[in-house]
Amino acid sequence: YIDGHEHVHMLPGILRCVIDLAKEHGIKYIRIPLERSSYLLEGAYAVDIFRHAVLKPLAATALKEVKKAGLFSNSHFLGHIHSGRINENVLALMLGRMEEGVNEIAFHPAVFTKGLLGCTPRQADSARELKTLLESGWRKRAEELGIRPVTHKEASS
Repeated sequence: YIDGHEHVHMLPGILRCVIDLAKEHGIKYIRIPLERSSYLLEGAYAVDIFRHAVLKPLAATALKEVKKAGLFSNSHFLGHIHSGRINENVLALMLGRMEEGVNEIAFHPAVFTKGLLGCTPRQADSARELKTLLESGWRKRAEELGIRPVTHKEASS
């Protein structure tokens, strides 16, 4: 699959290149970070609202272009608004709001050293995201809701 750091692949000129490269190299799936505005009500910061307002129209246009090119993408996207702050409660909220289709959740799980955190302070909660993925009961909750985790390969077939 293809995506871009900070979703830069949603910019129109870059998106055209990404689509062309995907077709040239047999890559069938491009991430479209089109997150529902209703998630802004759940603990969003001002910067999240700004990023969402800029990204949403770009992602909506990109979704049409990717489909027109005969490529696949996620049907729904979660995690951009809560980037770096996904804990068990936020994940439970996301699971409860998933819709029919391929729902992609963006996580940034990691273990950071003190020195690395100085370079990337926005990702200070990445260890918590890793712990949420590894230790919380999200898999059981997903199963109860009829949600089946898949890989990008499965999503594009």
